[in-house]
Amino acid sequence: MESYVRGFARRRADVYTTILRLAHLAGPTADTALTRHLKLPAVLTVLGFDPRLQFLHVDDAVDVLTRTSETAAPDRGTPGSGGSTGRPGRSRERGRPVVYNVAGEGTIFLSQAIRRLGRPQVPVPSPLLPWVRFLVGKGGELPPISELTYGRIADTTRMRTELGFKPRYSTAAALATMAGGRDA
Repeated sequence: MESYVRGFARRRADVYTTILRLAHLAGPTADTALTRHLKLPAVLTVLGFDPRLQFLHVDDAVDVLTRTSETAAPDRGTPGSGGSTGRPGRSRERGRPVVYNVAGEGTIFLSQAIRRLGRPQVPVPSPLLPWVRFLVGKGGELPPISELTYGRIADTTRMRTELGFKPRYSTAAALATMAGGRDA
């Protein structure tokens, strides 16, 4: 998707674009391949791997989407100033999207997430995962295998410093809401 946005931004330099790379969504209403996988009675993992993950609570996702859509248009400033992002100290290059990684504070290992949700873990050798995926339902309940082996975490410094956004829920707190917890 990002390559489409980058191509669009190159063709339409008059349009300012912002890309938000959201972490795995979590919360009582989150319905993704990973959340469905973590809610299974027994959670399949890749034998020998324990990836680190980040989560973003669905409420925080709505907040960051709202915030960036409201501040997406740059301040035009004085004629000839070239405009800015509406945030001090950050000017945009025309035709180049601004990219922000968005996630709750901290990371968690897959094994910790499974334990905190009160589920048993079933390690499967990686060569058998495609067969298990087929048996489970053609991937309906399994996230991409790369997520179960290497995970996905990102640096969120720009989110906090340039975008000025701080999620209300940490990674651990967002995960806790999946189990019925309410801590923030």
